[in-house]
Amino acid sequence: MVLVPMLTPGTARAQFTGPEDYDIPNGHFYTQAVPGRTDGSGFMVANATGIPFWDEYQRYGAWQELGYPISKRFIFNGAIAQAFERGVLRWDVAKGAADVLSRDQVRNIPGDARRAEARHWEEGLARHQPWSGWWWSVSGVGPALEAPGGPLSKYDRLVSQITGHDPGTQRWEASELRPAGRGLQWAGHCNGWAAASLLELEPTEPREVGGVWFSVADQKGLLSDYHFADSALWSYGGADDVNPADFHRALLGWLRDQHFPMIMTFNMGSEEVWSYPAFQFQLVHGPDILDPNVTLVEAVVWLADNDVPADFVGVKFWPSIEGKRFTYWLAGPPDNPTDGEFTGANVAGRFARPYQVWYPDANQRNVDRVLAAPELHEEFLRTIVGDERPAGRPT
Repeated sequence: MVLVPMLTPGTARAQFTGPEDYDIPNGHFYTQAVPGRTDGSGFMVANATGIPFWDEYQRYGAWQELGYPISKRFIFNGAIAQAFERGVLRWDVAKGAADVLSRDQVRNIPGDARRAEARHWEEGLARHQPWSGWWWSVSGVGPALEAPGGPLSKYDRLVSQITGHDPGTQRWEASELRPAGRGLQWAGHCNGWAAASLLELEPTEPREVGGVWFSVADQKGLLSDYHFADSALWSYGGADDVNPADFHRALLGWLRDQHFPMIMTFNMGSEEVWSYPAFQFQLVHGPDILDPNVTLVEAVVWLADNDVPADFVGVKFWPSIEGKRFTYWLAGPPDNPTDGEFTGANVAGRFARPYQVWYPDANQRNVDRVLAAPELHEEFLRTIVGDERPAGRPT
């Protein structure tokens, strides 16, 4: 499976843009024997339900000798079989191996077996790509929102000029969001930045408003602070780590079908959590070797990083340009699973698996606790960033 960031939003599901054939867990998927189809349908050859047809197919020379698969598994004379362009594999229980029959020996392949399977590859790309920005520490690490000459002091200066009233956002931030007294060693605004990068167009140039200069860092900082108070439009996980079934449905239903990004939050323990906006994914799925009700999934998700200078423009991939890899199993149909569990490197460790996946709702703010200064108003932010309307909100 070759995974590279796509350059344009995903097309409709009927138009498959993936490779002709690709590895899946415990096997391989081929589309070559389904001519004229554009939906990615085909046939898998897999080690499943205790019968290792993928191993046997390779032992007999794979597509170079037997050709591409033209059927799913079916029953032939009481044995499990699968047809290919130039032969048929038939499982011999007594030998614990497959033998090869000619196509002349197996003339009648059941119609259901000839019906192509839905593709085992899925991908999605958000129509609005999030941008990277600093996470705005409130514990003295790097640039701070409430620093003298920082984003909030400039905001207060501008609003004072416009209204004749000091909104006091700098003082509020310094007094209300300090981690001291709450048993925390540090804290920051990474969830606010993540929400802003999903909902807002990226500031890319400094702006002068009312004689006050707002750098790219100032604009990103103010947007991050404002959206720090956003609640969730929808959310999975949070009390416990998100179930892979919900994680999988969010990828397919939100990112693939609706082309909206989302936020993944990772819980480090001791109240340390990190949020990153996810904007693209690719995955393949295949069968469990023994359990026919279990689907194995290998997914790669691309996210934007917040470990950048405050005036950074563009997107830096987190944790790298290769994306974040997840493996998990699902119970039930892969397009609507009922349960699941993360596997491999996603079982334990820092940033192993998401604690929560969610999407911000800027219309519901400061719901459980006031997290942004009461006088940090959107109307003034729009003036500062150029009156750009929100870019990423669902309609």
